[in-house]
Amino acid sequence: MANPKLLELCDPDRETLESWLVDFDAAWRDDALAEWVAQRLPAPDQPGPLRLPALIELVKIDMERQWQHGRRLSLGSYLERYPELGTAATVAADLIFAEYQIRRQFDEPVEVSALTSRYPRQAAELVRRIQCEAAERDTSRAGPTAETLAPEPQPGKTLPDTFGRYRIIRKLGQGGMGAVYLAHDTQLDRQVALKVPNFAASERGEMVERFLREARAMATIRHPNLCPVYDVGEIDGMQYLTMAYIEGRLLSEFVRPDQPPSERQTATLIRKLALALQEMHTRGIVHRDLKPTNIFIDQRGEPVILDFGLARRTERRDVALTQNGEVLGSPAYMAPEQARSQAANVGPCSDIYSLGVILYELLTGSCHSWAALSIWNSPRTERRKKVRRADCTTSSPSTRPASRRSRHCSASRLRRWA
Repeated sequence: MANPKLLELCDPDRETLESWLVDFDAAWRDDALAEWVAQRLPAPDQPGPLRLPALIELVKIDMERQWQHGRRLSLGSYLERYPELGTAATVAADLIFAEYQIRRQFDEPVEVSALTSRYPRQAAELVRRIQCEAAERDTSRAGPTAETLAPEPQPGKTLPDTFGRYRIIRKLGQGGMGAVYLAHDTQLDRQVALKVPNFAASERGEMVERFLREARAMATIRHPNLCPVYDVGEIDGMQYLTMAYIEGRLLSEFVRPDQPPSERQTATLIRKLALALQEMHTRGIVHRDLKPTNIFIDQRGEPVILDFGLARRTERRDVALTQNGEVLGSPAYMAPEQARSQAANVGPCSDIYSLGVILYELLTGSCHSWAALSIWNSPRTERRKKVRRADCTTSSPSTRPASRRSRHCSASRLRRWA
């Protein structure tokens, strides 16, 4: 989870912090951080929880902007200037991870081993976060993508060349929930994407039920922007699910800071995704893990939502599976109520929030979640304001478009924007 101190803030404090980040980003200059620390943030001896969380978020923004302007500042330089951030032994892993991401963004990656030796006490958390980021990028692509991270053995069995009625062609990718293969359905003579989950022995019962819930959720709906499920079952003790094989590119491949899609293209795409989500929500289904690596752009240029690995029905009988405090989803796109493990509040509005983060990312070329409160970390102020006007990324679920009518109104605004 990003900067854990943010989860301790009340809603008014979060709104204040958001406002500060907007102001800092919009008026940034190379000496802005020192001015803010001295004059704008609460004094160190002033009571209240805002100063340190705000300083951490401002450092993230400042570091990225400094790199954009050719000044390759390291986290160590910030620790020297602002001792309250901590020492190498106590600094937040969130800041170390931010430097790792910035270096990758500007094609100067740092070896993970170098970071873990420099910050040994945060090493376990840092490696966990890098692995999670790599797994997200690998969800629909074969082979590792974390260049400097040593690969770990993949759990579960490797499928044989023939798996029931399916002939395995190749592995498409490996994610946190399991592996996805390209297979040929010999009965219906078509290619399919075959998903085989990884279940640890200690959690097999709950995970199998979650996997079957995914299949049930997807099998009940048909929409041109939702990937259909064909089959679900068990062969030789292994659960599987087959769905349409979508040829195309991940939406994440279109996120480019130097060349973002036009506003018209973005609005058209987001509107289609919003209408697909409306179809899901009308059927009582919440996706819970909407992100660019779960959306394909097919060969006709149409977006298709994939991977309902965390989907759940909104009926009460399924809610118990998410009321044990477990945080399910991808933090970068996670709504506040989902990040807090408030299962009772997770619903259609949570998907709408994730869609708003995707809208922001397409417009600005960078992704920043509520959990990091860096959703405002972009110089493209006007585009950022348009995301806010879409009402998707407000911190309270009650203020996001949740009803069918309000979602339709948001889709209509997107149509006018396009």
